[in-house]
Amino acid sequence: MPVADHAARAAGCGLHAQVYADAAVLAPAAAALSRLPALVIDHLGMTEAGLPVVLDLARAGAKVKASGFGRVAPDVPAPWNALPRRRRRR
Repeated sequence: MPVADHAARAAGCGLHAQVYADAAVLAPAAAALSRLPALVIDHLGMTEAGLPVVLDLARAGAKVKASGFGRVAPDVPAPWNALPRRRRRR
């Protein structure tokens, strides 16, 4: 079953698809990921190289998890401040 089908089934149950990867490697799949019904990018996308992909996905409606700061390469305030403000949660 394709990832999009799994994501749709999960969203139907109130769940989301979550990506735990360097967002830089997601660039070729960004268009497909942006169409998923509920997507979470973990650990701010992990690297600064992936930040443009994270921002594009956030603009498309993905949520970005700000956690695991010991696991990420970028300086945390920079990507956090670059995220669209409407998606921030406290």
